[in-house]
Amino acid sequence: GDKIAVEPIEAALQNRLDADAVCVFATPNAAGTEELHVAIESRRKIAQATLAPALQAELKGYPHARVHFVSAISRNASAKIDRAALKRLLFKSPS
Repeated sequence: GDKIAVEPIEAALQNRLDADAVCVFATPNAAGTEELHVAIESRRKIAQATLAPALQAELKGYPHARVHFVSAISRNASAKIDRAALKRLLFKSPS
């Protein structure tokens, strides 16, 4: 699939949603097609009326992003989002 620069999208969504952190990433689904995911860390509830237009504006061309609300987005020693840890949290195998 095409590579997209996610940092500007994450910053714009974080600003629009007044969220604490946002992480945008893609993972292959069961059919092998890339699916776009948006993880949002926010101490306050984000209304659907706010979320939907923000996603439409910032994710043009990606209308079917899956949204995940998390209590905390992991960071590494450099204070950058630890995308691998976030993916493990969101997609852990059932026991």
